[in-house]
Amino acid sequence: MRLRICHEISASFDQPVASAIRTLRMTPRTYDGQYVVDWRIDVDHDCRLSRAFDSYGNIAHDFFLAGPLDSLVLTAVGEVETDDTAGVLQIGERLPVGLFLRETRLTTPDAAIRDLASDMRSAAGANPLDRCHALMKSLHGRVKLRPLAVGDVTCASDETAASVLAAGSGSPAGVAHLFVTAARVLGIPARLVSGYAAFRDDDTPTDAAWVWAEAQVAGLGWVGFDVAHDRCPTDIYVRVASGLDQHGIAFLRGANHGLGAEVLVSKAQVTEVSL
Repeated sequence: MRLRICHEISASFDQPVASAIRTLRMTPRTYDGQYVVDWRIDVDHDCRLSRAFDSYGNIAHDFFLAGPLDSLVLTAVGEVETDDTAGVLQIGERLPVGLFLRETRLTTPDAAIRDLASDMRSAAGANPLDRCHALMKSLHGRVKLRPLAVGDVTCASDETAASVLAAGSGSPAGVAHLFVTAARVLGIPARLVSGYAAFRDDDTPTDAAWVWAEAQVAGLGWVGFDVAHDRCPTDIYVRVASGLDQHGIAFLRGANHGLGAEVLVSKAQVTEVSL
């Protein structure tokens, strides 16, 4: 399947800011099952985009803008060809798998998450893949996806796994944090993933920018799990970045010099291209 993606993030300031610095993780990589045909990032101000690989192997772009600035628009657009690999990822890794057992502030388990993991251990047996599928199905049934806000996917969320389980609802990132946290309690390395998805008419999200989880399964490698939809990623998904939690995968991070309050608007669309 060939997918065309357009993701626009705009920022407006109630009073001009003196300068702005941004880090973008909006560029997918090519690997088995995903081929980037064409991709570019545009900024509506003159600047130099500095491209590099971060410590997780994600493509990141940094730039600095001198003000005064009263608005800023970033656009990522391109085409990607995808294959359905049943969620199994074959990609070169630069970090040891054991790193993804590490807890972060957003993925620290509480007693309720440990009890949940214990239930999965008893119900699904010893096979890690079976445990992950059982965990995904259980969380899909007990945690609802709340209406999306701009920061839920685009920026770094502060929504913890424990708070999502306690509330019974969360953002895509929050739900993925919960899956990752419980999987790590089970001894399964897991991480968050950002990307895009060509949602069908019966899917609830109104934006194509998305967050899901991956777990390391012996004999298979990394396998994706989209708890919000109770499925493994298919060829409608385009993978962009991965990390310990959403702070390492957010499409947009940055800071401004000045007192102007910032309002963000993000819109991502994915359409299938006829070959």
